[in-house]
Amino acid sequence: MKKINELPLLLLALLLLSCSNDDNSNSNSKEMDFSGNWIGTKFLVNEAYDFNNDGIPNVDYKIELPCLIQNITLNPDGTGLFKANIHGQAEGQTTPFPLTCVEYEENPMTWSLNEEETKILLKFSGGVEEFPIVNETIIERFSESLLDDTIGIPGKVVYEKEIK
Repeated sequence: MKKINELPLLLLALLLLSCSNDDNSNSNSKEMDFSGNWIGTKFLVNEAYDFNNDGIPNVDYKIELPCLIQNITLNPDGTGLFKANIHGQAEGQTTPFPLTCVEYEENPMTWSLNEEETKILLKFSGGVEEFPIVNETIIERFSESLLDDTIGIPGKVVYEKEIK
């Protein structure tokens, strides 16, 4: 009779032990796999602008210029590629708007996590860019001059990991 009474306690102990491991499964960024392709899906600015001169201002630069590209490839060996096109102006245009997309450029880089494992660091020949980690499928980049130095609009780019 004593063994029958111990069985529910043993089952309860096993259940509690198995549940405690689930809570910490994603607590360490180094355990997450950040390698892969990251697509810039949103280019958010604080104030709505009419970048494409269609009469409808928007806070998402990507909606104003769907041809905009800012993608990142992170290889498992710590190397990568940053692919981006910057806006341009029509030939002879003197005002900053409307903007158009120009051909993209690819820049090689290396990447790593910061010590706190809260940011992905992209290292280019000209310096280091920090990309805060939101979760295992979203990272961001903040900039005081999201568009370029002459327009200087602060904002952020949201990147989503391409799931295959």
